Amino acid sequence: MKSKNELIKKYESNVEITEADVKDKEKLKNLFQYYLHDLSEYTDTLNVNSQGKFDNNDVDVFFDEINFIPMKIKVEEEIIGFIFLNHSMGKVVDYIINDIFILRKYRNKGIGKIVINKLFELYPGKYGLIELIKNKPAIKFWHSVFNDKNLKYEESKIVSDGEDCIMQKFTIK
Repeated sequence: MKSKNELIKKYESNVEITEADVKDKEKLKNLFQYYLHDLSEYTDTLNVNSQGKFDNNDVDVFFDEINFIPMKIKVEEEIIGFIFLNHSMGKVVDYIINDIFILRKYRNKGIGKIVINKLFELYPGKYGLIELIKNKPAIKFWHSVFNDKNLKYEESKIVSDGEDCIMQKFTIK
């Protein structure tokens, strides 16, 4: 079994994040279904409709609104996930990481941290993000990012859309 560092080295040069364009939209909408499925484990508010699908109109917003940046995550030319970034245009933070998703096949291989490092290289500034308080894997991931990068961050408990959450703010220079 390869160590985490060996896996990171294996994938580091093969992971790419770029802004998605309209031709990527349907694939990202399909991947968003898996994201919502995973997220539904931590909330009672996500339910499927009569066709057995989650509402994924949020994806359209990221392609239609100027202050949103839809990004695709690729490994060896295959789209394996996404980041939906909100460029909040000079408010308390510069960017809000709305959603991040990587297919399960590619998880626990260090790809998430590679993606975050590449995101921070592309978009330095003040960041904010919110995780559901029940989503312990996401909270653990972000704490490990803060620790690995020796980042100072503010963390507080909030209620967002009726859900107990943790909000974090930090700066990438």
